[in-house]
Amino acid sequence: MDFLVLVFDFYELNTIVSNKLMYSFLEIYFLNLMQRYHYHYYWY
Repeated sequence: MDFLVLVFDFYELNTIVSNKLMYSFLEIYFLNLMQRYHYHYYWY
C-alpha cells in the first residue's frame, strides 16, 4: 500500500515537473520567435 502511494506520488510529481519543463520550453521558444519576428518587422 505505502509502496503504491509512493509510486503514485512520484509519478504525479514527475508529470508536474515535465509539464513545467515543457511549458517553460514553449514559453522560451515562443518568446524567441516573437522577438525574431519583432526584429524582422523592425528592420524591414
